[in-house]
Amino acid sequence: MFGLSAIDPCGHQPLYRQSSTSAREGVELDRSTPAGWVGKHDQLIDPLVQAVWRYVLANDKIDGDDTPVKVLAPGTSKTHTGRLWVYVRDDRPAGDTAPRAS
Repeated sequence: MFGLSAIDPCGHQPLYRQSSTSAREGVELDRSTPAGWVGKHDQLIDPLVQAVWRYVLANDKIDGDDTPVKVLAPGTSKTHTGRLWVYVRDDRPAGDTAPRAS
């Protein structure tokens, strides 16, 4: 069994780097293996994501943010701009007691 340093979800490393890290620790892990894990987790969490999304959109007021981030293209040493869009339901400053969500 290998430690968390080989596959560290908190390390925010691309899958190709995680594969390299695991290989240095003696675990040959093809990039398609963690890619499959990511895909399966996406399927499993989708009902929760959809429920939160419906809850956020059901509010009369929604706050949004558009954050540009640099995205590295593996093997090219070049980046392009990606975007993170976040929508938030949080009307506590106006006295709303409903739970916040994003």
